[in-house]
Amino acid sequence: MLNWANIVTFGRVLLAPVFLAFLVRNSTLDHAIALGVFAVAVTTDLLDGYLARRLRCVSDFGKLADPLADKLIVLTGLISFVATGDAPLWIVLVIVGRELLMTGFRLLAAIKGIYIYASLLAKWKTTFQMGAVTLILGHNVIGDLLGSVWPALFDVWLGRLADFTLWVALILTVVTGLLYLWKNRGIIRSSLLR
Repeated sequence: MLNWANIVTFGRVLLAPVFLAFLVRNSTLDHAIALGVFAVAVTTDLLDGYLARRLRCVSDFGKLADPLADKLIVLTGLISFVATGDAPLWIVLVIVGRELLMTGFRLLAAIKGIYIYASLLAKWKTTFQMGAVTLILGHNVIGDLLGSVWPALFDVWLGRLADFTLWVALILTVVTGLLYLWKNRGIIRSSLLR
């Protein structure tokens, strides 16, 4: 169970409260640090997958903890953006609801000895979720740091890009959730009948 890939995954889990601690503070420097912490988390997401494949150390812990670590840090950012008015509540509720449902479903399947692997579309979903968090936070940090020097046109376009990325993340979140449930409906049916 203890291997380099799992250590990196566990480190990403520990980054979530650090990310939140800087994110909830009301200063540009703290938000810039939060953006840096998030960038490290995204990088370690790529690193742990690479290590697991390269070192051939794929484990049951990693199969469950890796997507959980992704969800933890992304949802931390999105929920905090609701409080600051940077993300609509209903979009975040849909994303959080889907992620909680799928996490429960994965655990239920794992109890039955079935591992549900992320599809390519689900990996794109995670990429767009991470991209949305990065762009929203980056937009705020750049705007705060550059202030009036920051051209209004760039500000508008970066804001629109952040909104677009969040919308794509929402659509992929819903579509992949429905596809997972449909594809694995037998697991749900057998669990409900017991």
